[in-house]
Amino acid sequence: MRFFENETTELKSIYTDDIKKTAVAFANTDGGRIYIGVGDDGEVIGIADCDDLILRIVNSCRNAIKPDITMFIKAGKETIDGKDIVAVDVSKGTALPYYIGERGLKPGGVYVRVGSSTVAATDVHIRNMIKEADGDGYCNVRCLETDLTFFAAESEFAKEGLKFGDAQKVSLGIMNADKQYTNLALLLSEQCKHTIKLAVFEGTTKTVFRDRKEFEGSLFKQLDDVYSYLMILNKVHAVINGIKRTDNYDYPPVALREALLNALIHRDYSFSGSIFVNIYDDRLEILSLGGLVKHLDIEAIKQGFSQSRNERLANIFYKLGKVEAYGTGIPRIMDLYGEYAKNPEFAITPSSFAIIFPNANYGDNGRKVGSNKKVSSEDGERVLDFVRRRGTAVRQDIIDALGFKSTHAYNILSALETQGKIKVTRKGKAKEYSLPS
Repeated sequence: MRFFENETTELKSIYTDDIKKTAVAFANTDGGRIYIGVGDDGEVIGIADCDDLILRIVNSCRNAIKPDITMFIKAGKETIDGKDIVAVDVSKGTALPYYIGERGLKPGGVYVRVGSSTVAATDVHIRNMIKEADGDGYCNVRCLETDLTFFAAESEFAKEGLKFGDAQKVSLGIMNADKQYTNLALLLSEQCKHTIKLAVFEGTTKTVFRDRKEFEGSLFKQLDDVYSYLMILNKVHAVINGIKRTDNYDYPPVALREALLNALIHRDYSFSGSIFVNIYDDRLEILSLGGLVKHLDIEAIKQGFSQSRNERLANIFYKLGKVEAYGTGIPRIMDLYGEYAKNPEFAITPSSFAIIFPNANYGDNGRKVGSNKKVSSEDGERVLDFVRRRGTAVRQDIIDALGFKSTHAYNILSALETQGKIKVTRKGKAKEYSLPS
């Protein structure tokens, strides 16, 4: 009997480590059979101790190949022309791509079958295999990077008293069931490939740059770093009316944070471009990739309807208390601008989403006459007095005791926090406030 190599047949005269590559290639392609003890010319040579070799092959593939390939491999002894050989059957796997663990999920670790040859897969081929196995959801897809660090994420979870071990990572979708990192893990790691680019322009056009920066790292770090820098640029203008002084930011701080959160949580990460923050004398723009998800329009979003593109990412930000509830960001922004002459605008295309904030201290964009009733000093004093008497309070306590609506209570607490009159003593879904020491 003569053997011939082809797309599904590989011949090996003796056992070598290359057999693992061939097993990976068959599992990633259409399956196949490896004959050990058969020369390249098809002549049967034989194996002295088949039982020992079968055990070595199975153990080697189980330990070296990721994900676990054991259930797709079957090795056995066959006798051809009076000589014993080992036949290794490899079925096409269901968790593509398979790879040599020590080499990682990249070319040099992933192999496919091309004709009668075993060859290294390209980056494009690897991504296509992942997409085929995991589907289109970016956050759920296995990550090509395997050496990730989570210093910022660990810090954020620790602040909320939450664990961040392997069990939690699997539950949150940071790891899949096989303990492999997903793209969600990449977004939260220091190795995140996506960035935020910020530019400050002179005047109202892009003719002259004043400053430009790029923020990178974990999405948690990007959020904090960009917001901190925006607050440095966010000028405060004092307005004196009689004996009363009112401090007006160029942009409501809470509105900026909500818009940054919206951009980070809802952008389409399958595109490699950055989020852009452009600052002019008269406006501030935040632009992210990815238009509105199907069946949503801007009017629905203004009313509080929400459909997350990155549900698991949104869930993590929610668990950490960075968003209070789904769908509240845009309505809150609009509410914060309710007392201004000019409201934020939205520019939406099928592949992008932009929110444009008017500078409240530029031209006629400022507060409407008589609009200071939204967050009056009297309401602020009532809240301060309530917190002073209670020692600590959450927003729901204030709503119940003082009869404020939820958004109004939020605005008051945000204003008092910005002014340094109260401080946050516990973050999370039930944020707790107290007076400064």
